[in-house]
Amino acid sequence: MSQLQYYKEQALEAFAALPPRDRFLAAGLIVSTFFGGLGFGVYSMNNTLRSERQDIERIGKSVELIQVLQAEQASLESEVAQIEESLAKNATTDLSAFLEQSATKSGFNPKEKNMQVREKSTSKDGRLQEKVFSVNLSNLTTEEFAKFLFQTETSGYPLKIQTSTVKTRKRRDEVTLNLSLDIAAYKLVEEE
Repeated sequence: MSQLQYYKEQALEAFAALPPRDRFLAAGLIVSTFFGGLGFGVYSMNNTLRSERQDIERIGKSVELIQVLQAEQASLESEVAQIEESLAKNATTDLSAFLEQSATKSGFNPKEKNMQVREKSTSKDGRLQEKVFSVNLSNLTTEEFAKFLFQTETSGYPLKIQTSTVKTRKRRDEVTLNLSLDIAAYKLVEEE
């Protein structure tokens, strides 16, 4: 006789020795404990499954976010490559020479318009160097001014006009402009 059968027989004998009322209560207690345990097991499994589903959804959203970030990074890397190519293409041309070319293409002689280009400041951020120049032009017509700005802004030279001041002068029936610009020019430099 095995140990399990021995305990089973002992439990049945103890159950049979109980009065009918106690036997009914014990059976009810055993049945309610069984179904309570079964219900608790189902409830625990359901909570665990719900938690796992939430984890899977969260991981899925994280994967989607990572894919979006990878696409953005690839886009930014190609944009950075284009910017570096533009910076490298114009690395040999300084700003004053570029502005003189732009003035000539715009239809006026920069010397006649008293073009003055002076360096104001230089700063460096990693491999990118920024030089800020003060540019002054005088006696420009409105058409020359518009062509000059269009030429400098659309040529692909890495610059940014930070501030501009335009003063008008009227002589007889002719309006001329005096132009003062702060232009930041950018250049890639080798890291030290």
